[in-house]
Amino acid sequence: MSGVLMGLLIAIYALIFDNIWLFIFEVFFTFAMVGDALMVYSLRNETMNTYVQDHPSEVGCYL
Repeated sequence: MSGVLMGLLIAIYALIFDNIWLFIFEVFFTFAMVGDALMVYSLRNETMNTYVQDHPSEVGCYL
């Protein structure tokens, strides 16, 4: 959802109103959203009852 709100909608707004700075700002949010999307994709086969904890110092999580 953050990718849609902070990425796609702001990109459309920036293109309609020809605002390059807002478009550049949106690109950074899109890159940040990719990490979240990859985490959701990697957890897609886990059951809904699996506890997930973010790793404190590394990229990834504990199951």
